[in-house]
Amino acid sequence: MVDTCLVIPPPNYKKPRAIIKFLGGAFIGKVSHVTYSYLIELLAKEGYLVVLVPYSVTFNHEVAAKQVYERFNACLDILLTSGLSEARLEASQLVGLPVFSVGHSNGALLQVLTGSYFFDKLPKANAIVSFNNRSATEAVPYFEQISALFVDFHGTVPDCPFGPFDESGHANGGNKSNIWKHASSTFVF
Repeated sequence: MVDTCLVIPPPNYKKPRAIIKFLGGAFIGKVSHVTYSYLIELLAKEGYLVVLVPYSVTFNHEVAAKQVYERFNACLDILLTSGLSEARLEASQLVGLPVFSVGHSNGALLQVLTGSYFFDKLPKANAIVSFNNRSATEAVPYFEQISALFVDFHGTVPDCPFGPFDESGHANGGNKSNIWKHASSTFVF
C-alpha cells in the first residue's frame, strides 16, 4: 500500500514502462486486486506499474471523482519522491513515466469525470471499458442527431470498420444511420 492505494509493480524488479491508474466497477471495484486480478497481473507482466485507487460508491459522482483525484495524486506524489522500496524502484526511475488510466463501469465514469473536473494532471490516454444494456441511441440523449451531423460533416465515421460510405449513404450494404447505430452499440466513444 502506498497511502490509500494498492500498487502492483512489474515482476522481477523490472523498471516500469508507464504508470496505470486503475479504477474498478462500483461494487466489484472494492476488491479490484481480486476481481480484476488477471488483468492487473497481465498489465504488470507487460511492464506497467498499476495503481489501484479505492473510492466510495455514491451517486454524488463529483465527490467520488474528487476522492479518486486526491487519492491517486497523493499516491503518485509519494512514488515520485520516495519510489517503491519493496519493488526496488527508485523515484528517479518513475519520474517522467507516462500515466495512463483504465476504468471499468463506474470506474470508467469516474476516470472521465476526473479528467473533466481536474484537467491539470491529465493522463496520456484513458481506456474506458463500460457496457450498457441499451444501445447508445437509447442511453445517450440526442445521440442520433449528433451522429447524423457528424456523418453528414465527415461522410464517414473515423476508423469505422463499416465505412467508408458511398455516395448513396451505403456501407457494406447498410445505410449510414443503421451502421452508426450498430457501431455505437459496439464501440466506446
